[in-house]
Amino acid sequence: MDTHFHALVLGTGITESIAAAALSKAGLKVVHVDVNHYYGANEASLTSEELLKWIETISTDTDSLSEASASVFGELSHSPRSYSLSLSPSVIVSTGPLISSLIGSGVSRYGGFNLLGNISVYSAAGFKSVPGSKEEIFKSKELSLMDKRRLMRFLTFAGGDFENSPEIQGRENMHFLRFLVDVFSLERRLASALAYALALCISDTELVIPALTRLKRYLRAAGRYGPSPFLVGQYGGMGELAQGFCRVAAVSGGTYILGHDIFSIDMISNEAKSAVIHRLKLDSLPRDLTADIIISSPDILLKYKKSSTDKFDECSTVGLQACCILVVDGSITSIQKFDSTERTIDEAHTENSLGHSRSIDSALLVFPPGELPSGTAQGPVHVLLNGEGTLSCPRGRSILYFSTALDTNAPYDIKTNPEILIRPYITATLSMICTAEFVSPKELFSGFYLKSQHSFSASFQESLKEYGIVVCSSPPAHFAERGDAAAVNAEGIYREVLKRLGRAGSGSETELWPPLPMEPDDADP
Repeated sequence: MDTHFHALVLGTGITESIAAAALSKAGLKVVHVDVNHYYGANEASLTSEELLKWIETISTDTDSLSEASASVFGELSHSPRSYSLSLSPSVIVSTGPLISSLIGSGVSRYGGFNLLGNISVYSAAGFKSVPGSKEEIFKSKELSLMDKRRLMRFLTFAGGDFENSPEIQGRENMHFLRFLVDVFSLERRLASALAYALALCISDTELVIPALTRLKRYLRAAGRYGPSPFLVGQYGGMGELAQGFCRVAAVSGGTYILGHDIFSIDMISNEAKSAVIHRLKLDSLPRDLTADIIISSPDILLKYKKSSTDKFDECSTVGLQACCILVVDGSITSIQKFDSTERTIDEAHTENSLGHSRSIDSALLVFPPGELPSGTAQGPVHVLLNGEGTLSCPRGRSILYFSTALDTNAPYDIKTNPEILIRPYITATLSMICTAEFVSPKELFSGFYLKSQHSFSASFQESLKEYGIVVCSSPPAHFAERGDAAAVNAEGIYREVLKRLGRAGSGSETELWPPLPMEPDDADP
């Protein structure tokens, strides 16, 4: 095996995997390395056994940039491989950079997707579906006629070219929630539901322009594949997509090395090219690997290259999330607790036997801050539900992913035990949702962990490029934005590498995804 490459990519996260696929398809020699035995890095989709090992590893690893704890209730009796549990549960906007990369690269041919079901917001009355289209608004029995008119007026405004509108002028620095109440006269609870369930705000201090820009994208994405603007990836989502991009890279000539520990990364002189190249030493690999360019996340560079320069101390934590992966017994059929005052159990089971009660394959539940009396989260808590239809769990099981953003100065007890923060929201959710038997689902497994995003200063990243080191930005904490952000970052990396290697010319080589060969089924009859 030739041990010198144009690009050495460290980690198989979604950003690194998209970049590796694009560079390999452009004809560059790429070697992609991950110390794990699986693809996806911090966005991986794991079997139940792999998840337990991952939690154990980061709980005991003093060099880890994450914290984790786990509690197991009962047993996951199915085969471990029947689960695909995501470390980075996400939804994909139906139009945007990630969708373009999935289609342009051909990865969409390898994977499957579900349309996200309804989005519901929690209040004292329970979970209520939030109308996001004209039809849903007119059908809603929860809204008064005046609220319907005001909401329609706002959504029409948000879906249009609002940037220079009089409603925005002078209010650019206003908080989005206040903007909804003051400018569009929305009732506060309706404004809260709109902000957290439609615009997917992650704090009550989000400003008008970022929130409106995001909501505009979501509104315009609705209708491409169905009524929802969001897709849910099957087999665990983002980790499966990362593996798909790795498959494209391998088909295009990329070399993959998984499951080998990194001994060292250093720079050596290449006299033949009168340049400095990078050398990677791996455990159990007899020969060193060398490359002109290194592509890596901040986490890996911090762990293996920090001793080479004090400048690595310029890395900072830019995002922190408390997370939980919860597996329950039963297929979820309702996010409203059974109400015996409305119908009898016999009537409910009769309805179920007639096929009127179907399991929910995907849904998003949102707890706005302050709505749950026993909850202490400062921002909204999101619950992404994956049922058996997403092919991420066996029949008769459901997965609920809980996440909420934390301040980097969060209390020590929360950082060391995220369960303290998330447990009240689990209790409230399980008390509301129902299985096909019209009972609350039984908790089988829960894994709690803290997830952090790191970043180097912009000036330091620029200085690293001069040494042939290109840093991948950590995907943002926002579960609906991380996929598109990764695709944008990967395209920037692709163009930067071509420029550094003197190959940023014209023609198909500089296209991120050259046209795919037409398959027989795609040809005109």
